[in-house]
Amino acid sequence: MKHLNTLGIYILVIILIIMNFSTFSNEVKELNTNVVGIHSQQQINMTKKYIKEKKEPYYSAYYQLLSIADRALDNNIVPNRSLYIPPTYEDGKGHNEASKYLMSNAYDSYALALAWRLSNNEKYAKAAIKILDSWAYVNKDLSKRFDTPLVMAYGGVGFIYAASLLSNYEDWNQFHFRSWVQSVYIPNILVLEDRNNNQGSWGNLAALASFEYLQENKKFKEEITRTKYLINIQINSTGILSKEVERGKDGMVYTYFSLAPLTQSMYLIYNVTGQNLFDVNTIEGEKIKRALDSFYVYASNQQKWPFYHGTDLNNPSMVVPHNWPANLYEAMSTIYPSYYERLTVGYRPILGGYIRDRNQPSHLAWNFPSLLPPFKESGRLNATK
Repeated sequence: MKHLNTLGIYILVIILIIMNFSTFSNEVKELNTNVVGIHSQQQINMTKKYIKEKKEPYYSAYYQLLSIADRALDNNIVPNRSLYIPPTYEDGKGHNEASKYLMSNAYDSYALALAWRLSNNEKYAKAAIKILDSWAYVNKDLSKRFDTPLVMAYGGVGFIYAASLLSNYEDWNQFHFRSWVQSVYIPNILVLEDRNNNQGSWGNLAALASFEYLQENKKFKEEITRTKYLINIQINSTGILSKEVERGKDGMVYTYFSLAPLTQSMYLIYNVTGQNLFDVNTIEGEKIKRALDSFYVYASNQQKWPFYHGTDLNNPSMVVPHNWPANLYEAMSTIYPSYYERLTVGYRPILGGYIRDRNQPSHLAWNFPSLLPPFKESGRLNATK
């Protein structure tokens, strides 16, 4: 009898362990694990189908991506052991010099990882992993001063995009890169958390992408609250981003520079949780839609911009290498009114992320909107439930 009681206790303990493990597993899988960064597997599958059918603009956009990925195979990988990026308005040359390899390496890793996902060619995966591991092994310190956190957010997030796309690649030991994200990258970009302008938007996107990659569910949900706050604090009742339009000749570019990461974050949140912040029946969706409508008017006719009347207004340009805000409206036209396409249809495939005359993108949000527009499982993501 004593042995039977002991056996019963053992069985009960095992059952409890199994139940606890099951509960833990459910908590871990509460967020959608069929997400690869700012993309979903369904989105990638849909694009692959359209490429196979030679459907435009996906087909041309795919070969545009492959040309970028092929060039990236030969680009230099130059990680910094310690990185400090001076403020661009005080030392523009020093800023560009300090950030150029970070920007190019991060963009290359993202383009390569995306090329692998769409082509299944392992040369792209291996090249992307080489970049990620190089930075993880070499970079030990990121300054929290001046422009370093911001550039690591709007540029370095490309490393996180790439890692998420490669997260199921069997031949990659992710230990060192995951450690770098946790101990070096995240503490740096979290410096931006208390900022309520475009810098806060970029910090929020970088944090969301990082916590999705690491499957830090609780922290990811906390960042959703931050996304909602940023939408509400930045956009006023008329759809204007007050802190950005005050920037004189750069008021238009900085309006775009905050809307791009905000909307990219909203789509990542939708992919991961199913929560549709684009829905105009929500406070956030209504505000974003109003901001996009307002900015569309000015992007279509810069002469109507009422916040700066100098002749040196930094105007939108739909032609490469600028292509802003064409990339934003290319993505948003699959969610909101199709008339947004009037800004983009003549320039497809849109290659996003360019603002100024540079040889590489100046940020990583909506970089390939013609290739991978926002989708939901049954088709396009709707603006209403």
